[in-house]
Amino acid sequence: MSQIAAETGIHPTVLARWKAEAIDNLPGLFTRGASETEKMRKQYEAEKEELTRQIGQLTIEVNWLKKKIYRNPPAPQKDVKCWTGNTGTSR
Repeated sequence: MSQIAAETGIHPTVLARWKAEAIDNLPGLFTRGASETEKMRKQYEAEKEELTRQIGQLTIEVNWLKKKIYRNPPAPQKDVKCWTGNTGTSR
């Protein structure tokens, strides 16, 4: 330990404290990481299911609108005047 302290320039007491903390906390580190990963996976799956549901709903709506347009095309408007941009003045 003193050799590592000399090579790194870290006081031996600090290294001893870090080693003790690592030994005490390493087992919990991996189980916390696994539970956090599981939580994130569940959140991802829930979001994925919601987005899939929304895609399905929007697909149904688009298909319904397409059928509605093809069955009942809009009637041509007879009284609509088209502006051509010609003001009647010549240059």
